[in-house]
Amino acid sequence: MVSFFTAVVAPTGLAVTPQGTVGTKKYEYTVTTVTDKGESLPATNVAITNGNDILDTTNFNRVTFTRRTEAQVIGYNIYGRSSQGLGVTLMQYIEQPASGATVTFD
Repeated sequence: MVSFFTAVVAPTGLAVTPQGTVGTKKYEYTVTTVTDKGESLPATNVAITNGNDILDTTNFNRVTFTRRTEAQVIGYNIYGRSSQGLGVTLMQYIEQPASGATVTFD
């Protein structure tokens, strides 16, 4: 039996917005779409230069992007780093929301 796989693309509309007190630290993020077969190539990285030095429940970076609507999408991988990192690393897996146009990660 031959089965076919239709690749999905990374989410669009990736944005990062500091919440709480802004600072001068650089942070960089990207996101991939996850299916039961694997994950997409990453979205174009988005960087900010006004992040707080210490991220906590008050001072954090909000990552938002457009939810993919393909049936095979099961979630998203959020990758990020601070300016001292060697590259973006996996921070969190988020399950595909049942509805809504935008996905938010705090």
